[in-house]
Amino acid sequence: PRNQINQRTSFLDLSVAYGNTLSGQADLRENGTVKKRWKITNGYSSPTRPQVICKRASTCRFAHTNRNDVMSHLREEDEVWITAFVPNLSSGDNRPAEVPMFTVIHIIFLREHNNIEERLRSLGYSDGEQLYQEAKKILTGIYQHIIYTEYLPVILGDQGMDMFGLRSTPSGFNTQYNPSINAANRNSFEAAAYRFGHSFVGS
Repeated sequence: PRNQINQRTSFLDLSVAYGNTLSGQADLRENGTVKKRWKITNGYSSPTRPQVICKRASTCRFAHTNRNDVMSHLREEDEVWITAFVPNLSSGDNRPAEVPMFTVIHIIFLREHNNIEERLRSLGYSDGEQLYQEAKKILTGIYQHIIYTEYLPVILGDQGMDMFGLRSTPSGFNTQYNPSINAANRNSFEAAAYRFGHSFVGS
């Protein structure tokens, strides 16, 4: 029978912020440095996404009603720049401005990546690529920790966490990863079970 394909990736690799291809990652990195920054592109647009025209966060103009929701989470120093006349905020995921919560999540990870880079720089790291990759690795670990210790226990409960051995290691490193397991989402999960997430979006 025909099956759906994973459009992006099922791995908890923070591709939602970094992208899931090398070209996508490069496109979201600041030219000449390694910092992640907001990018505004001529990508897919829908009525729920703000049309943004700006070069600095303080000068953004939005065409749709969630302007205040988005702007309340942007600071003057947040880098936002334009590459096309009909732009959208860009990130590793193609929906960074679809709802305000996506925007908030992307801003949080963007800032934390840059904060980690600055801390690594203060420890003596100087190579740009190494700074980027190390910050990405650290932030991805933080993201995975959030998923396994704060998100999944709420969804699955104690019984589900214990049944599938999903408890995060309290300290040190978790060595349970098995590369031979197919990480792709099942059709039944993707098309039916996981739709419950839509109910998380408030009215």
